[in-house]
Formats: sequence, C-alpha cells, structure tokens
Amino acid sequence: MRDDSTNSRPKRTDGSRNRLHRRDVLAATAGLSATALAGCAGSGPSQDGETEASSDDTTEASQDSSGGTTANGEYPDYSGQTLTVATWAGIYAEAFEQSVARLFEERTGATVEVAPAGGSILTEIQSAPEDNPPYDVAAAEGFFYWQGRNEGLFQEIDTDRIPNLDDVYPYLKDLRGTKYGVPTDGSLEGIVYNTNIGWEPTEWTDLLSDKQGTDRIGFEGAWYIYPMEVAAVSLDTKPGIQELYDEGSHQAVLDRLRQFGQNVELWTGSFAEIETSLKQGIINLSMWYSGMGNAAAAQQEQLGFATPERTAGYLDHYCPVRGSEKTQMAHDFLNHMIDPAVQSEWAKTGYVFTTNQEATYPERTQGQYPSSSSEWEKISIADFTQLSEYSSMFSNEFQEIKG
Repeated sequence: MRDDSTNSRPKRTDGSRNRLHRRDVLAATAGLSATALAGCAGSGPSQDGETEASSDDTTEASQDSSGGTTANGEYPDYSGQTLTVATWAGIYAEAFEQSVARLFEERTGATVEVAPAGGSILTEIQSAPEDNPPYDVAAAEGFFYWQGRNEGLFQEIDTDRIPNLDDVYPYLKDLRGTKYGVPTDGSLEGIVYNTNIGWEPTEWTDLLSDKQGTDRIGFEGAWYIYPMEVAAVSLDTKPGIQELYDEGSHQAVLDRLRQFGQNVELWTGSFAEIETSLKQGIINLSMWYSGMGNAAAAQQEQLGFATPERTAGYLDHYCPVRGSEKTQMAHDFLNHMIDPAVQSEWAKTGYVFTTNQEATYPERTQGQYPSSSSEWEKISIADFTQLSEYSSMFSNEFQEIKG
C-alpha cells in the first residue's frame, strides 16, 4: 500500500487512536494559501430537508467563511464538531492534512482528525463495534473498496447531496460506481530514481536494462497487484493490464516479474525505506507511486521521478463508514473533497491526480496525468471483481518471486 513507514498501524500506547492533528504540521502549512476556496462556485445542498439521527448533524447552516457556498448560498457550521478521517500514511497524510482537512476546517469551523491508518484501515473497522466505528470516513483504493463493500463496512451515499460529482471525469466516476463512496484522487505507477545515475528512465524496461552494469532496483513488496500491473503493462501484448484477467497470459506476467526480480535489491511497502536506500546508493531506481515520488523529487535534487507512457495506477474512493452517525457531515466532506479548488490545492501539496475536471495541476505534474475521460481510458486501474478468482494464486506466486 501507499505508506512511507509500514503497512501496519502503530500500536496504541495511551488508549487513544493514532491521529494527525493540524497543529502537528502547522509549520508545513505556512506557505499555503488560506484563501484557496475564495470565490469558488458552490458545492450543492447538504441536507435536503432530511432529519438526521445524530445531534451532530442538525446544526444550522451558516455562511462559508472562505467565500465558497452551497447552492442555497450557505454552508453548514460544524463548529465544535469533529470528523475522523482515515487516510494512507506518511507523505500522503501530511499533504491531506495541509490541504483537504485544513480547508474544510476553515470553511465549516469543524475539526478534522486525520488518522494515517494506512493498510490497517479495514481491519480497524472490522474489529470495532458496528455502532462505534473508529472513523467517520475512510480511504479505499480498489481492493479496499471491493472488500469493504462486500463486507458491509461502508454506508451507501446519497449522490444528490454531492453535486460536485457532476464534474468528476465520467470514466473515473463509472469505473466502480458511486454507491458507497466518491472517487477523489490516486497515483500512477512510475519510477523514482537517484539523479546521480546520469540518465532518466522513461520506460518500465529501463528497470531491466542495467545500463551501468550495477543498476539495483527497489519494488513495491507489500502486495502483489501493483507489481503485477507493472509486469503486465511492460509486456505490451494486450491493452492495459488485460493480461491479468486472462489465464492464458498469466505465465508471461509472472515470468516478466521474475525478470524484474533479478535486479531487485529491496522489496518493501515503505517509501521511507525506498527514499533512504536511493540516497545512500543501495538502489538506483525503484517502482513507486506518482504522489509520493513527485513529492520527494520536488523536495530533493538527488531524486527524480518519471511516469512511463504505458502504465497503470490506483484510484481512491473515500467512503462513509458503517455505524457513523455523522452522515450529513460526511456527505459535506466528500463534496468538499472533490471541489475543484480543494483538489487543485491537494494536487499542489500531494502531487496526486485529481478527479474533478475543473481542477488544475502544478507544473511538475501537468504532463503526467490525463486531462480528459478519453485519456483516462488509456490508464489501467485494476478491476477486483475480475481479479478476485486469481488473487490467491497471484499472491502466492508473488511471495515466491520475492523469496
């Protein structure tokens, strides 16, 4: 998973859940615009006259302090209330805190408690009482969305209360539907590298070339799907990652991953480990994800990031968690997440791709991400409905290849 420390959530030491609060990254937010939402055309109504079960969701609407408003000219005032949101860890959580969470707090008066739970998101929900979930809203990439939906871990959403969905790329909106969550962001798979190698990788086969005779590489090692996607797109025998859905192509995919594996010095689910190993020269190049890779390259001249033309990626949905009583606030937060101004600020801090067609990218990623639905259709994002019957086989083979 996309985690720069580990895929396991830190153990509780004081009886409270691990949280990332705004004060923890206050210094990092100093350069961000406090008026990113000013003048935004609105998000839609958040109540529709419904009676909510929780007193948390019955506050009177008040004027949005940043200038952005709902269709009825007002935005709910959530002063004194807290929304707990589970995200991926590390750089991702920090960027989320600096952009999405901060702007919602400024807009509504709420407190957004960011929980960088990473790969533990679903297990935390599964282990909690259904009427006392650990989070109100949770991140879910493709597998988490598929599993969470099948196990009843998410609430259905009312898309009429999330009008910004109208501006989401149709391809991304239709990929998994919007019954249990909203498509918000994601990353493409690419290559992070030490610029001291003297050349820039452009294709996945560059990880096989050993141009210097000493090229050592890193690879995602936490889970099979993303390495398998890289192996599939690098073969270029079928469109996208169709090889993964065709049993007749599975052996070729596994053989290609074994080829990559011959050069792998480091299999890991930790970007912090990738980053350190690159800077220390333990590895020269690594498969990783565009959000974290671009963020690291923007901060350090020693690191670069490249996205091959043929690649795959992951798409996040954010989903209201079963048992949470903060239904209205969750809907408003989801609508806020896909506001074009919020997405533009998020793209500047986290270098993720955004889903609202009106959002803009910083210069570093302008050429990396698709800008139309037709372009998005060329990017492969795994369909776990089709993959589920092969999941155990791929997982077992992946462990063997790493070994």
